[in-house]
Amino acid sequence: RIVFSSICDKLFDIDEKLAIVPQLALGHETSADGKAVTIKLRPGVKFHDGSELNADSVVWNVRKVLDKDAVHFDASQVGVTASRMPTLRSARKIDNLTVELTTSEPDAFLPLNLTNLFIASPAHWQKKFDAASSANPGATPADKAKAAWTAFAADASGSGPFKMARFVARERLELVPNKAYWDPKRTPKVDR
Repeated sequence: RIVFSSICDKLFDIDEKLAIVPQLALGHETSADGKAVTIKLRPGVKFHDGSELNADSVVWNVRKVLDKDAVHFDASQVGVTASRMPTLRSARKIDNLTVELTTSEPDAFLPLNLTNLFIASPAHWQKKFDAASSANPGATPADKAKAAWTAFAADASGSGPFKMARFVARERLELVPNKAYWDPKRTPKVDR
């Protein structure tokens, strides 16, 4: 969680006083019936690969753990994300910087539970998927997706304060500052 919090931002985070605070979200509104949460996204945020955070990327990240039919569905992420958001049913784009999340019942814990959903770059994952598809064209889409997530884990792209510089499995992960990070309070003060 600490490593991914350095690489990938979330819609909401928990601050030093243990309060739930907006991170990639600017804020949220809940519908009268409590089953829809509309989230306004922070403008101008970019992933490490240069692609833009927008409503489509948030919907993509929700689908990666909820939609078993999505090509990028990753069962390995379900345990740490979807299992902590048991009422979350779907996400849809309202406009470029607005997302609506739908729940099965009113869920006051949804913002807290969304602190477990790390927002990854769909564009970067797609490059990994395309490479996996080229390397093994006969593989099933699920096998290509699994290979893409494995490659993504070794070369992740989020919007967090640090970027991956070097990864050696079970040995080393080196991070460098994201010079274009959007939050001056979390801007890294170390070179590596």
